[in-house]
Amino acid sequence: MSIDTAGVQQERLVDFWGQTRGFRPNPTRGQGSGVIVTSEGHIVTNHHVIAGQQEFQITLHNGKNTQRG
Repeated sequence: MSIDTAGVQQERLVDFWGQTRGFRPNPTRGQGSGVIVTSEGHIVTNHHVIAGQQEFQITLHNGKNTQRG
């Protein structure tokens, strides 16, 4: 299965002298893989695939997919 993720992280805005002057949203996207390990649909994947993400789309090898988030 493949896992596509989306989220938003806050990017620090720094001036010429290295001082923080605020933050702005920085959209993030990621991809990874996983394995379904139970009949209830629990998935095992690596932490870095989903860390900090708010939306997930799971696509199975047969083309079926589902979104969560």
